[in-house]
Amino acid sequence: MSEFTELYKRAGNEAIKLNPPTGSDFHLTARGSDWLWAAFCLFLFSAMLLIVLMFRKPINERLFYYTAIAPCAFMAIAYFTMASDLGSTPIRAKYDHVKTSTQKEHPGYRQVFYSRFIGWFLALPWPIIQASLFGKTPLWQIAFNVCMTEFFVVCFLIASLVHSTYKWGYYSFGIAASIVVMISVMTTTKN
Repeated sequence: MSEFTELYKRAGNEAIKLNPPTGSDFHLTARGSDWLWAAFCLFLFSAMLLIVLMFRKPINERLFYYTAIAPCAFMAIAYFTMASDLGSTPIRAKYDHVKTSTQKEHPGYRQVFYSRFIGWFLALPWPIIQASLFGKTPLWQIAFNVCMTEFFVVCFLIASLVHSTYKWGYYSFGIAASIVVMISVMTTTKN
């Protein structure tokens, strides 16, 4: 029984200890990392379930699965990276709502996960492609929707990395692009 107790004591999330956040005052905590691990497990389980279900269909009927497995796999990798406390950079915070012990020497730096935006960049076109293919959308319109999706993700990434008020310009461009994509998908799909 004591072996089990020792194993239980050693178990747990050590991502913050193994990969400590450097250079940021406002950063991922152990509980935040736990939540990201749970999200990783959900995306990984979804991808594995879709892969198993895919093999139950004939090859010419697997399009739905191909377009559903890809975003789950991409987001699983992104959440694995974030839960491991990797794929981030410190960015000077515009507003310091939380005071830290080193606030006088180092103004508040916030940890921003650029890996989240990489995951979005790789995953978000797939639901657009899926909805467009099922709705018999013309190929040129699908290409436009995918490009605008990538545009708004890149705008959000740039907005998150800029520490001045110019970030709101990039954020506005991204919001406008996402609205264009939503309207385009809703009006060009037939089903």
